[in-house]
Amino acid sequence: MTHILRIYQIIQIIHNTISGGFIFSLVGNLLTISMRTLILLCTLVLLNSSCCLFLYTEEDDPLYTKKMDYNGNEIKLNGYYYKSNDTNYYSEGHFFYRNGIFIDVGGLRNSLSEYDEYIIDVMNYEYYKNQKACWGVFIIDDDKILLERWQPLQPFRAYIQQGEILNDTTFHLTKRYRMVNEEKTDEMEINRIYHFREFSPKPDSTNKFIK
Repeated sequence: MTHILRIYQIIQIIHNTISGGFIFSLVGNLLTISMRTLILLCTLVLLNSSCCLFLYTEEDDPLYTKKMDYNGNEIKLNGYYYKSNDTNYYSEGHFFYRNGIFIDVGGLRNSLSEYDEYIIDVMNYEYYKNQKACWGVFIIDDDKILLERWQPLQPFRAYIQQGEILNDTTFHLTKRYRMVNEEKTDEMEINRIYHFREFSPKPDSTNKFIK
């Protein structure tokens, strides 16, 4: 009981110290506490921290879409597809590969020439190789396109985007959702149009996230 009362007193001291901002008062009061009580308090704090850490150990989503080789010609592979908007910003460069993998190199630039330079920097520093959110898989079925990629959340969540191929240089994504227990969740309509730009050499599609 004595130790419990001591712990309660410590909590009160900490609360009052933080509220008033008197850090030196906290140190002075803690020095008057017995070592045994401090050990007990530290144990309780560590246990509480372990419980908090346990809450964040949920695993990343697996990709729902199975990787499949792409052998078609509905889209071009000798460059990247970029997204642009009414303000003439260029972003979200997507590189597609025959092995069914794609890379989103991100970024945002004012012109396509600047975006090319950004991609060169990304390749030189190989930043994308260790970024799980850059990687995904795609499937093309006639004029339909499906992309699935991890989003940089904690933990990582895998989202699918679907749309239509307008021609071999343009596709339009219109739907976004996440698969959980074979059911669609977080469904939303989107409006993202991507255009092709020839670019060489492409980043290497070898990675540690998708085999």
